[in-house]
Amino acid sequence: MTKVLRYLRKYWIIAALSPLFMILEVSMDLLLPDLMSRIVDEGVLPGDMEVIFSVGLRMLIVAFIGCFGGIMAGRPHRSAFHAICARTRFPAS
Repeated sequence: MTKVLRYLRKYWIIAALSPLFMILEVSMDLLLPDLMSRIVDEGVLPGDMEVIFSVGLRMLIVAFIGCFGGIMAGRPHRSAFHAICARTRFPAS
């Protein structure tokens, strides 16, 4: 384990970004049910189309931010993993 951590030391910032993007994705995913209930409670039941469209637009924005967080969660992790593997296979002389 200490060998792996020694190789990871150089890429700790990149490796730390992955959980941060995952937190962004999960927090956006947790907002979606609240927005959906707001659409139903304040828009559909009273018949207010303006609330439906405004909260629906907010829901789309939150979904796209969550999608971005999900995509970016794997990206730094993958680049750090490839760099660590390259360093372990072909160590600098």
